[in-house]
Amino acid sequence: MPDWLHHRPGRHRRGLPARGGRRGGESDGRDVSTLIEHLADYAHGLSYARLPPEVIHQAKRCVLDLTGCALGACGLGAGRAIVEYVLGLNGCPQATIWGYGGKAPIAQVALVNGTVAHHLELDDGQLASNLHAGITTIPAALAVAELTGATGRELITATVAGYEVAGAIGRMVVSGEGRHKLHGPGLMGALGAATAAGKLLGLSAAELANAISLAGSLLPISPYEAALRGATVKDLYGGWPNLLGVMAAELARRGMGGPRTLVEGTRGIGQCLLDRPFATAEGEAVLAELGTRYEILHTYFKPYASCRAPHPALSVLEELQREHAIIADEIESVKVETYPYAVALSQESDDDSEISARWDIPYNVAALLLWGAVGPEHFDATHRDDARLRALMARVRVRVGEEFANPVVRGARVVVRMHDGRCLESSCQIARWDEADPPSDHDLEDKFKALTARCLPEARIQSLMELIWTLEECQNAGGLARALVCPRHVTGG
Repeated sequence: MPDWLHHRPGRHRRGLPARGGRRGGESDGRDVSTLIEHLADYAHGLSYARLPPEVIHQAKRCVLDLTGCALGACGLGAGRAIVEYVLGLNGCPQATIWGYGGKAPIAQVALVNGTVAHHLELDDGQLASNLHAGITTIPAALAVAELTGATGRELITATVAGYEVAGAIGRMVVSGEGRHKLHGPGLMGALGAATAAGKLLGLSAAELANAISLAGSLLPISPYEAALRGATVKDLYGGWPNLLGVMAAELARRGMGGPRTLVEGTRGIGQCLLDRPFATAEGEAVLAELGTRYEILHTYFKPYASCRAPHPALSVLEELQREHAIIADEIESVKVETYPYAVALSQESDDDSEISARWDIPYNVAALLLWGAVGPEHFDATHRDDARLRALMARVRVRVGEEFANPVVRGARVVVRMHDGRCLESSCQIARWDEADPPSDHDLEDKFKALTARCLPEARIQSLMELIWTLEECQNAGGLARALVCPRHVTGG
């Protein structure tokens, strides 16, 4: 175990941030010695008053984006099945199921809302930790906020705390997730859900540490095979962490807990995923950034309804289309060079299901060239069976590009050869809406409107956006959850 976890009570080793000395959180004076205890101590002390304005605004952007994804997926995928299952249990009506309506216990509501919102593959993500922190934090946070009557400011603070804890641990184990072929959001997301739920339930710092360690002890392995084969269980990778996190917080409030050394212990998460214990410097680096880095500021959003792997190539193609007005039928070939992980996922994925096609680069490239967009509708059976799409896919070649391989750069180079002899070429180092090239508020509003237009009238859409943009003024955040019901999708319950 790293020696920095064995400092004497009341004393911190050099290089480790002192309790209460980190921006954003205040300590209750307890002695803390493990990474989970430090993170819980920080999250417990995090207050709205200490959050920078840009962090508060980003949290609202994430809520807007995630709730739009959920409403846009109503009636699609595994959503209705899991809604019917949960409502059929006739549990205590504690919180509202988005889109479909009906009420259920908070853990089950968080499960449903996370599952539905993940279906379109449009939810936010964080590259450094390989997480989709929005999908595995916000459903849990809003369900608990509705139950407790939390304010909008408390919801924002809990959401930021969830991103912080999940992201901090996620960054430490991210290389192990890739090596073991695991889906990072499904695997690690419960840590954020437990943090947000525990904070809104009013847990003490010690109880919050128990909640995080409980959730971490029960993490699912979330194999990537589900996504690449188009199995509908993939949607649950967005919902299950919410269920697990809320359950962990509720059990921690009742006295249960997990091992506080879960991250750095000799048989802990680090050893399981990395086959080695964490080094002292790794833990110190994570703790030193608490309250300064803010994981939520390192979020990318998605303009395309697919896994992020094809996004760099799609970003380049959109630019080429704007400049050259490419006509799909006049294309001789398309060559895509991109980073190794994207190529591997594309080559291993099937392209014959709504879910797995979202990982296939030739499919996404052909869809953009044919229809000018890659939206949720472009993965249904009618579009997948389109003869022109299949013919164009056969002319797309994908390989690893040297400029993106060592060190890894998540960009792409695209070369389009036309039948008339023209060769159109361009490249990018980052995809559209990356954290370094974020969408504007107007961009996110347009995305929200497009996703919700099929289930809500324009006036309701506008009022929802206004509610989210002024969330810090809301005295009862549960009003947002209740406003996220679409009459055309309401299910009894």
